[in-house]
Amino acid sequence: MPFENVNKIVVVDDEQPITMLIKILLSKQGIDDVVTFNESIKAKEYIFETKPDIVCTDIKMPQMNGIELLNEIKTNLPDTLVIMISATSEFEDVLSCLKLGAYDFITKPIKKEGLTNVINKATEIISLRKKNKLYVEELAQKNRVLTEFNNKMKNELKLAQDLQMKFTPNLSRKFGNYNIQFSRRYSSQIGGDFITSYDFEDSAKFAIILADMPGHGIPAALVSTAFKVLCLDALRSEKSSGEILSQINENFLNLNLNLYPSVCCLVIDKENKIIEYSNAGHPYPFIISADKTIQTIEQNEILLGVMNYNYATQQIKLKPKDTIYLYSDGLIEIQQSALNNISKPEISRDDEDEYNILNLAEFLIENENLSFQQIFVKICENINYLKDFTEMEDDIMLLAISLDE
Repeated sequence: MPFENVNKIVVVDDEQPITMLIKILLSKQGIDDVVTFNESIKAKEYIFETKPDIVCTDIKMPQMNGIELLNEIKTNLPDTLVIMISATSEFEDVLSCLKLGAYDFITKPIKKEGLTNVINKATEIISLRKKNKLYVEELAQKNRVLTEFNNKMKNELKLAQDLQMKFTPNLSRKFGNYNIQFSRRYSSQIGGDFITSYDFEDSAKFAIILADMPGHGIPAALVSTAFKVLCLDALRSEKSSGEILSQINENFLNLNLNLYPSVCCLVIDKENKIIEYSNAGHPYPFIISADKTIQTIEQNEILLGVMNYNYATQQIKLKPKDTIYLYSDGLIEIQQSALNNISKPEISRDDEDEYNILNLAEFLIENENLSFQQIFVKICENINYLKDFTEMEDDIMLLAISLDE
């Protein structure tokens, strides 16, 4: 019943028989919270104090007439519905009241059917208003909770991003005759890309591990944290790149995460001028020689975490002025138009990886007059140009190792 949601009905008429009749008729409809007044001034004071849902007021009354009372109510209590009581000869006054905001009217002599119809419609509106208000309040509360949760998540993500940045070592350095340069641009989310390094105790070797954890966000960051521990433990063994990668794989399998990151490991031997290289499903590195030829290192074995596996160690011997490039998969997923904004013919899906590696290599050759950092900035700018927004979807990492003469 809509009457259950109605908080008080006030009836105002200077004729006591009218107010008593309305109260009796409403009580027969199950509405008991009805207060009557025969003086409009006292009624006004009570109405402003109690804020009833419905006021029924006569138009013609001494002291304060119904139109004046209507104005007072609509000005101060806009949610209160006002129903005018009028004689049949007061139609013009009724129209004026409706224009001023009266909800409806009933005519004298008061009839049960006319009164209950108007009150029923009014109580339905009151009920709907209260339900809607409750819904809006609940929605606002949920929105406040969601806003608080969202702000908390943003803060936690920011802390995780800061922590992720601290995990990234400063790899740019000279190591014997090798010149190592590295740049990274973080995605708008917490990325799964990972890189770490290790100096062997004899100072003759320097190891680098580059990986891509599946997914983004806090789960990827947590896995990356655990993975860093496994990497450092394996690197301390100071074995070959394949043995290091095999040990990481064995310990990663024991975590039972059902995740399969791509990883590559290389160990630079500055005395023998050899780079050991092992690859677990990571994008192919490539070498750009002094004469601008491009050589792809196509050793690529199964992803980490699939099964117990002994990864092979390949030896790479750079010539003077050669540079080997390693990178995150965010780079090779960008088409040629992202690198130099020049459209190229369509390619088949089967050739896509090789095509993108070639694009990246050609871009590096075309911009060899720029510094490494300038090249990296230009790559990121062109990616933003293609994507048409400034937030990166994935981390971008580029590692270059050159052999000086």
